[in-house]
Amino acid sequence: MQTSHVHRILHLNLWSEIAKLFNHSTRRLAAIAYVTSDRVKFGKDDILVSDVSDDAIKHQQTNRDVIAAAVHRGAKVFSCDGLHAKILVLDQRAIVGSANLSASSANRLIEAAVLTDHPGTVALVTKLINDLAAKSVSVDRDFVSRIAKIKLAAPVWRGSHRAPNLQLESPTESRTWIIGVRELSPPFLEREEALSEPGKKLASKSLQKKGSSAEWIRWPSSVWRAKAIREGDTVVQLWCPLGSAVPVRVYEQVTVIRTQKEPRGFRIYVEESRISDARAISWQRFRQIIKPLQISPPVGRGSVRLLTAEQADVLWSSWTATK
Repeated sequence: MQTSHVHRILHLNLWSEIAKLFNHSTRRLAAIAYVTSDRVKFGKDDILVSDVSDDAIKHQQTNRDVIAAAVHRGAKVFSCDGLHAKILVLDQRAIVGSANLSASSANRLIEAAVLTDHPGTVALVTKLINDLAAKSVSVDRDFVSRIAKIKLAAPVWRGSHRAPNLQLESPTESRTWIIGVRELSPPFLEREEALSEPGKKLASKSLQKKGSSAEWIRWPSSVWRAKAIREGDTVVQLWCPLGSAVPVRVYEQVTVIRTQKEPRGFRIYVEESRISDARAISWQRFRQIIKPLQISPPVGRGSVRLLTAEQADVLWSSWTATK
């Protein structure tokens, strides 16, 4: 179990450090502009977005053999013209840096990257990679066969241009909410479970963690503030069982993977870990943690409260320290 948070600068032996993390991870997503090395081997169900344009292949900025090997291993590879990002998500850690996946980056160039397990940052990087993948060209076996026929030229820096219709809507800041969640009586719960099922199937396609599940939270239309919650945000849940006027347990922040407007309300779907119950803390302990945040008015079972970035960082650090 995690006992401390991680903020590191990777510099010396950058790709060796990344490779160690990569090889011990089960969730692996990346958007890396140019890939010419198989220092890390993307495989089954991994996601890799890269510039696999004809120009990038022709001038050997991206290596078609490395891309082909990833596709044959079962990786989900996408081509994005004009990509210049170098970002990865490895389980619950995000890496944002300067390095392409190349021998020159590993051996000759001065590179640097930030490694963090801040949940809000990890959620944002994950969403950005998924958005890029959704709006890029899938690199399948037919694509691989086609680029295998491209006549190679001497390696030179050219750089492709960003696709004119590529519009990304990923938020640029991490947002964390504290929300009250009340248990429903059996008849209402049964009805809501049935209504939530179509959205749950769609949300399940966005699950990133092994063994996790998509769970829903719904508000009536009168709770207008809840409509500001968006995909990629994280939420801390104050759990209030039937018959209780105050929360009894508080669940560690989780990522919103889908939002859904409904005729009489608003529903979100979050990615719940299979160990979420084990990581929950008591309401009393949570109140001690948030006391320094000076949240006013106090949060409770009906709360839908957006934290400032500073408050979210303090909450995350304090919660991590309790584990």
